[in-house]
Amino acid sequence: MVSSRIRNLVGYAVALAIIAAGAVWVARNWESVSAAFSLNPIYLLVLFPIAVANGLYVGLLNQVVGAHLGAWLNFRRWASLGFASTLMNHFLPSLSGMALRATYYKQVEGMPFARFASAMAVIHVINALMNALAAMVVLVWMRSSTGVMSWPAFIVMAAVALCSILLLTLSPKPSGPPAESGFRAIWGTVHHGWDELRSSPRLLAKVAGIVIGGIGLNATRLFVVYLALGHPLSFAGCVLVGVVTQLGTVLSFTPGALGIRDGAIVLGSIAVGVGAETSVLASVLDRAVLLVVVLIIGPFAALKVSREIARGEAG
Repeated sequence: MVSSRIRNLVGYAVALAIIAAGAVWVARNWESVSAAFSLNPIYLLVLFPIAVANGLYVGLLNQVVGAHLGAWLNFRRWASLGFASTLMNHFLPSLSGMALRATYYKQVEGMPFARFASAMAVIHVINALMNALAAMVVLVWMRSSTGVMSWPAFIVMAAVALCSILLLTLSPKPSGPPAESGFRAIWGTVHHGWDELRSSPRLLAKVAGIVIGGIGLNATRLFVVYLALGHPLSFAGCVLVGVVTQLGTVLSFTPGALGIRDGAIVLGSIAVGVGAETSVLASVLDRAVLLVVVLIIGPFAALKVSREIARGEAG
């Protein structure tokens, strides 16, 4: 409990430090930032529906794996769970959204926490694999069209893809049934769940397909963000920025990946040739759009989810 509180405090401290550093940078470069700012509000009409689709993506990804484990949810339930967990991820310490989903599946569907953990492990590994493969494809395509190849980036993505494949294919199978109690029982349940899920080609194909759709959705959102700012970026460049952002978000320990996710957008944008000022503006606009959608839909979704959890606990 103490270590968890310390980790949460560190996360908030890091987020505030990054925000403060960003604010200082903007203040020192205010003239160039204001000169780069140009917003076409028409594109906001496209951005908000895409942001809604992002919330649905989270719910759908969990629904596919949950249904495979016997916890089938209808659209209203998995969509509400997706937006509620996204709301928590934006404002509460790291992994809060995942904790909410785990509690929901436990109290409402009777799924053990260890079973849920195995499902999340499979989702995260496939997510890393598909993002890395997408980045590698785009890097090769950009080399064929521009003659320039970022070998360090390609090597890093190849390493991520290789590690993900090795985890899915070569990690050892369980040696026997889980223990009856203690940590070995929890680990045994996670291990058996992991082995069951990774051994289902149909499930892996479904999750991979949804993740590919999510990669396209993130790239499309960033593509429209740059159009809204009057600084168009190629769709291939948006895919790369989206991949860097996604991988950075997975590794983040700050609330809502605050500072980490935004910094990933800035660094990824600069890497593909976008100016620093435009990169900062893009990260702010992207964050603002997602935040507005989450604040509008999230509270209603969280209320529905909390009521279902309460009924599950009472029953």
